[in-house]
Amino acid sequence: MILIADNLRITDNPVQNAIKNRDRDQIKSMAGKLINSGANAIDINPAPLKKDADSIKKFLVESVKEVTDL
Repeated sequence: MILIADNLRITDNPVQNAIKNRDRDQIKSMAGKLINSGANAIDINPAPLKKDADSIKKFLVESVKEVTDL
């Protein structure tokens, strides 16, 4: 069985705050918890984005990649 974590959603307040503050440590902490819980993949869900979409997507992906190569 492959476990895909779907917890990095922009609609969640902690993710919104981390994006707003560009807090890489918060995103990395969330991703680390998902990995430690047994996730085999992480679904980074940045939609819906109206402003600065490319920059936010890049921030999220780079932050997660700092703690895992899933």
